[in-house]
Amino acid sequence: GARTHVAVTLAGPAGGTATVTLYVAGQLFGSKTLTTAYAPPYDAPLFIGLENTANTPTGTQTLRTPFLGWIQEVVLHRKALSAEEIANHVDINRPA
Repeated sequence: GARTHVAVTLAGPAGGTATVTLYVAGQLFGSKTLTTAYAPPYDAPLFIGLENTANTPTGTQTLRTPFLGWIQEVVLHRKALSAEEIANHVDINRPA
């Protein structure tokens, strides 16, 4: 029932290998470099709790683990935010 800030960044050249980084409550939780090339799915829908097993933006999505909870805000940026930018976003949005 507690509020938690979760941020995921994806950094790397389009069509190349990328690094995925997970932050929880503004703190680094983990990071992994993808082993295959990644192409951002521009102009494709964003699904939370679905996996695109077809490896294309328009491929058939397979339900894996649905997200059960409330999402206050989803923000997409054109660049991967730095750890400092994510920590600042968490501080700005702390409940009073």
